Amino acid sequence: MEIIKNTLFNSSCFKYFYIFVINKLKMNFKDFDRDVAKEFGMSIKQARKILTYINKDMTHKIVFGHPVTFRDIGTLHTRVRESTKFFNLQEGKNQMTKKSYYLDIRVPDKMKLRLKHKIIY
Repeated sequence: MEIIKNTLFNSSCFKYFYIFVINKLKMNFKDFDRDVAKEFGMSIKQARKILTYINKDMTHKIVFGHPVTFRDIGTLHTRVRESTKFFNLQEGKNQMTKKSYYLDIRVPDKMKLRLKHKIIY
């Protein structure tokens, strides 16, 4: 089996196919707006405007602490990491860390089950 895998992977046809598939799996804004334009039969400029609006709106909601939900994917929440006490060895005194914010995602059980059996290479 190992010989078949190595032979298949080393063939130039498979390499080009593999590179093509891997590049398609990476998602960035330019590829996404082209896919949206193609799927809904609109120009790339219109798709880019729509996606830019969605991006700005989601960013605004996340910054102001409102959750953003994607059906079957999960919900993005802004979380607060409260300040804590620590001893600064260089100065020799107790100090407080800064309060910080981070983004948390809650994944639904259905997606967890789908990802549990997923094999990633």
